[in-house]
Order: sequence, then structure tokens, then C-alpha cells
Amino acid sequence: MSNRIFAALVLVFSIVACTPLDPPPPPNPNAPVIAVWANTDVSVTNNTNKTVYFIGFPVRLAPVILITTDTRPNSELQVAAMSTKRFPLTRFNASTPDTLMFSWWHLGTKVNDSLYKADSVRTFRVFP
Repeated sequence: MSNRIFAALVLVFSIVACTPLDPPPPPNPNAPVIAVWANTDVSVTNNTNKTVYFIGFPVRLAPVILITTDTRPNSELQVAAMSTKRFPLTRFNASTPDTLMFSWWHLGTKVNDSLYKADSVRTFRVFP
């Protein structure tokens, strides 16, 4: 009986593993922050009225990433209000066919002279 269960599980796993994946959904053009993977860059568009700060990393690294959203206003990972900025993929340790986990926030409460907490962290994925 257990051999039949094992064989059935192998068959189901094989079918699932060989099923083609649907293409990723396109970014929502009305989203407050949009990140688009284009060739060797990620283009980040901030549609809000405040500077956004963010972190991005490959999903494959998610189990080992510990992030903090305490932010220095002079961080290089920011995009000014109502603007777009390009970043090289190497900045995120990413390469095709990675998927990026992308988290962004606005400055929140001030912790000390140069450090701020996040107002709220929003996360989405960026596909090649």
C-alpha cells in the first residue's frame, strides 16, 4: 500500500513540476510605487508625494535576510516624490531568472538625530 502512495505522490509531483507557469502579472500602473525589471536595471517609480525608501533582494535569499527599516534620510536606496530612478541589478544581488522581493516605506517617527523608523512597510515582487 505504501508503494502505491509513494508512486502516486511521485506522479503528482512530476505533473506539477512539469506544468508551465503562467507569466507574471504586469505591474499595476496605479500603484503608489512601481518597480520594473528591464534588462540589467530595475526602474523604480514613486507615484507618492513623499520620498520612498526601499530594500530589494532575490526571493531565493529571503530565508537569510534580516532587514531593518530604520532609515537614514541620506540613504542611496530612495526615490524622490513623483519621480523615477534606475538601479543596476547588481545593487540587489539579482540576475535572471531571479524574482526580487521589494519592500518600501516613507520616513516615520524620528528615533535620533539621523535615524527614522518606517511609517509602514509595503512589499511586492518584481519579475524579470
